[in-house]
Amino acid sequence: MNDRIYIEGGHQLKGSIRIQGSKNAALPMMAASLLHRGVSVLKGCPRIADVFCMEEILQKLGAVTWWEDHDLYMDCENAGKWSVPFEFTGRMRSSVILLGALLARNGKPCLSRWVRDREKTY
Repeated sequence: MNDRIYIEGGHQLKGSIRIQGSKNAALPMMAASLLHRGVSVLKGCPRIADVFCMEEILQKLGAVTWWEDHDLYMDCENAGKWSVPFEFTGRMRSSVILLGALLARNGKPCLSRWVRDREKTY
């Protein structure tokens, strides 16, 4: 892989490129959208598995989400549920970042996990 860009000639560079957003930035901002009882928009949001999983979690909590090009819209007006099912906590360990927003919004957060052949809720 070449880690350098060589430019030859006396021509001015023109143009633009789209920089994809970062998963490590998008997931906490998606969790924080629960703190706003309205529509939040993440512009340039990466379309990757963890973002789609977090989107599903928000939907299970009552949020309405949709995509317009690379922008993710999250309407959390009616996101009144406070429990994240195991099907998501088992798929994405970073779902723990929802705890603070769920506590602030609903007064009680709940994440499920498996403990010795049975589901346990915290």
